[in-house]
Amino acid sequence: MSSLPNDNFNPVEFYVFAGKLYIQSTNEATYRTVIGRAYYAVHLCAKDYTKIINSSGSVHEEVIKYFKTRNKRVFRQIKDLKDLRNKADYNLIESIQKRDAGESLRLAKDILKALNYLS
Repeated sequence: MSSLPNDNFNPVEFYVFAGKLYIQSTNEATYRTVIGRAYYAVHLCAKDYTKIINSSGSVHEEVIKYFKTRNKRVFRQIKDLKDLRNKADYNLIESIQKRDAGESLRLAKDILKALNYLS
């Protein structure tokens, strides 16, 4: 199982936290937060997995691009999760539903398992 150094924050905790929020969620603000935490759990684990050290805003696309030729399924899932996160964070006109939050958790779980951050 891939793992981060013991003295660092483990971003899988964002995924776990998002799951707890999802169970209790009853409003759109919470759904949007669940999506964001699920995405960042994946992004940070994927960044660790790829060993990319870029810390600029372009790192998101660099991490996604890494998987384009190495693992097409993970590539598509990360893109889909990032699209959900962008919708949740930046599109205030379109409503975010509980099913969107659930989908983000499903994608995050699949990706984290594929990268060996979850068993």
